[in-house]
Amino acid sequence: MSPVAFPLGVIAGSRTINPLYSAVIPGPDDGKVAVERAKITGMLDFLVLPHSDTFIMRSPTTHQQTLHFLRPGRFERAHPDCVPEACSGPGGELGFGPQ
Repeated sequence: MSPVAFPLGVIAGSRTINPLYSAVIPGPDDGKVAVERAKITGMLDFLVLPHSDTFIMRSPTTHQQTLHFLRPGRFERAHPDCVPEACSGPGGELGFGPQ
């Protein structure tokens, strides 16, 4: 995918309801997409939440994080649902920020 040239924040899931799919997806995933594959060059921020691909869009946390991103262009790291590895800042296992 080409780099984006607009303010973009990506929220990825890290839980699955389909362990068979997850068995063939490398690394943390949401049952459909590997967390690492959700990253896009040029994105402003990246966040991993403990939700599956099927239900992440229904999560109140996803809604709150989306609204938060629209204000300062960053996700809220202190939110209790934030996956710790992705909330620890640059250099975390899953990482975030400009890629």
